Amino acid sequence: MKRLLMIVVPVVVLLGGFLIWWSQPAKVVARRVSGLLQAASVEEGTSSLVKGTRGNAVEKYLSDKVTLDGPAADEEEYTHRDYTRSDLVTNFSMLASAAKSITIKEPVFESIEIDGDTATVHAEVEAAVDLGGKQILNGTQKMILTWVKNPDGWQLSKAAWTETGH
Repeated sequence: MKRLLMIVVPVVVLLGGFLIWWSQPAKVVARRVSGLLQAASVEEGTSSLVKGTRGNAVEKYLSDKVTLDGPAADEEEYTHRDYTRSDLVTNFSMLASAAKSITIKEPVFESIEIDGDTATVHAEVEAAVDLGGKQILNGTQKMILTWVKNPDGWQLSKAAWTETGH
């Protein structure tokens, strides 16, 4: 019995410590950011059918209203405005369908600040959007993301980004 306790107690302590670390809000938000960026990626050669459903892949990461604030590509109407989750899912599905590829690498986190049910994430990410010969985004993006905690977990409520030119 004593031998069994010598094995079980350290395992329980290690497991408990891991669960506490894993469930820290900053760790949860970091995983949500990575999940969103991975869900938004479209590999070259992806079928049209799969591309058309990419909006559904990002939907669970979005709050009811999302503000986007980024550099204008060709059309100012797609930057500096608020979107409903439904509109953003539809617009992203259309972008993914038109794209040859959307490449987003794992983010480099500068900071994740938690203030109650709001998290502010400062990060950089390498990203490229290729529309078949026309790249509307290519390079390092400096991002400031605001996430809110609600009954569905942490969801993105604002994304601001600038290209750093690297």
